[in-house]
Amino acid sequence: MTDNERDKIRVIVCRVDERAEVIEIEDKLEAMQEVVGGLIQECMPWEDSFLLWP
Repeated sequence: MTDNERDKIRVIVCRVDERAEVIEIEDKLEAMQEVVGGLIQECMPWEDSFLLWP
């Protein structure tokens, strides 16, 4: 795995009335906020590596 690949994460984007899609973004707060169009709140309901952004 290259350094550039380590700086990226895969996320599932679920928008209203659209199919869910998997995209790759930078592992940075700003990139996460851009995906959701504003502020995010971390929610980790399970012990697995799974994160929800409401």
